[in-house]
Amino acid sequence: MWKVDETGRFLFSDRTDPDQTVLFKHEPDYRQLKKLIVDEFKGKEVPIEEIEEFVDNTGFLDTHFKTPLLKPMELEANPPEIRVVKSKRNRKGAYPKGTIIGF
Repeated sequence: MWKVDETGRFLFSDRTDPDQTVLFKHEPDYRQLKKLIVDEFKGKEVPIEEIEEFVDNTGFLDTHFKTPLLKPMELEANPPEIRVVKSKRNRKGAYPKGTIIGF
């Protein structure tokens, strides 16, 4: 479904003029996904696989949360909104299997 409607709203309109610039980008509502994740896991330490499973059950894709959400929450927020409790990663901003994230 994401290939058809990249916004995640799963609506259709064919009123697009090919000669007109698009006002809004076709991307998911990351603020909504962030709120869902934080509300679900606040105060917990959870494996990345559990977060991925949760995201899959929201209608978002598992590709919508690591780089677009977790990475900025760890590296750009001051103070960081998440912390990596355990990981076998080679660099910050990467979340391989087995990573434990604290919210």
